Amino acid sequence: MDDDLRTYCIGQLQSVAALDLFLSPAFQGRRITDLLTFTCRLAGREGGELDPRLERAAFHRCLQSLIFLSSRVDLSDPDNVAERWRCTSEVCRSPQFIELSARFPDELAQFVGRSGGLGPDTDPLADEAIVELVRSAARIPAASLEARALADRAAKVNVLKDRVLSSDAFFSPVLICGFHHSGTRLLAELLELAGVFQVAQTSSYEWNYVQVLNTLILPGWANPDRIERFDAGAAVLPVEPERIAFRLAASGYDADKPWGHKDPRNCLTADAWMTAFPRLRIVNLVRNPLDTIGALPGRYAQYVPSGRRPQDEPELWIRLWRDYLERTRSSMSRAWRACEVRFEDICVDPVASIQTVLDALDLGLKVESRQFDRLEIDPTRIGSYRSWVDNGELGRSMLSDLERLAREAGYAADGT
Repeated sequence: MDDDLRTYCIGQLQSVAALDLFLSPAFQGRRITDLLTFTCRLAGREGGELDPRLERAAFHRCLQSLIFLSSRVDLSDPDNVAERWRCTSEVCRSPQFIELSARFPDELAQFVGRSGGLGPDTDPLADEAIVELVRSAARIPAASLEARALADRAAKVNVLKDRVLSSDAFFSPVLICGFHHSGTRLLAELLELAGVFQVAQTSSYEWNYVQVLNTLILPGWANPDRIERFDAGAAVLPVEPERIAFRLAASGYDADKPWGHKDPRNCLTADAWMTAFPRLRIVNLVRNPLDTIGALPGRYAQYVPSGRRPQDEPELWIRLWRDYLERTRSSMSRAWRACEVRFEDICVDPVASIQTVLDALDLGLKVESRQFDRLEIDPTRIGSYRSWVDNGELGRSMLSDLERLAREAGYAADGT
């Protein structure tokens, strides 16, 4: 390779290396694709092939940039998440990426490893790269021990994925719904103890992968105008059963068990999940809106257009509470199996309440009280909003609005 061409190659690499968070995801994606295209063209250039070492370095730099592009995911900025997902997917689906993945599968394996490996922690935006790794696994040199081990695991998980896809239980997941701070974490924990498999990675008992998928389905879960315009039938849906089956298999899922996931935004995206899983089961948790909205923490301000705390903008959260409940009940009317349960009933009698849910969803599971022994279920959480009244966090005007909403929802003055 002549010196001018080598200098140009190095300049291109440095250009991609300079990508930073001040550049838009779309611009970063285009630069990565440009370098992939440039590398492939030079590699097949008549009269002189690209030095394999430089070609590998170029691909390595592209993969580093992809990690940068996908690692800046902030769920409080849903539009940015959606843009990064689109750009990352476009890069990984490009013929150039596929060609270089086949040529340097060990580099691809290392990229997947740096993105979290093949467990539930794998970066949700690395889906396409995992697909390519499975395709090219057999071509990884034996000397690349770490990459080879990851590729072998990918091949084994792929076999388990096929078993998951042949299971009726997989195609009838349990969608756990309920407004934010309504007690969905407790419901999810109880259902898992009763035998419903879940991948729970966060303190709120949610799966990061599902969080990102719901963000992609409906960016702006706290924006009433977006919720009103949202049409699951017209949306671009990233929910693909085969991809989910692969990740469940990597997480230790037994294909014969029921499985599900919890995310309050399931209330809004249930129709999208029903498109991918027609035999969807939905359980909706309802809690007295006084305790739900009245106790929302101030950090929720980061998710709303105004940036104001729930205590300072009660009318917005009352509207959201109604929207979530209306959307969920609408989806429940079309679901294969569906039921609704009150948080207050679970606190008073968790065994009977969960057994009612299991029976209504036709899960074929029986629960015993000893299964819930490790959980502290505190009935005094009913009426917890009163502490917010006492310390002045819940003003008289907001309290009056929430009391009216609670009556609409069928709650008595004592919260039952």
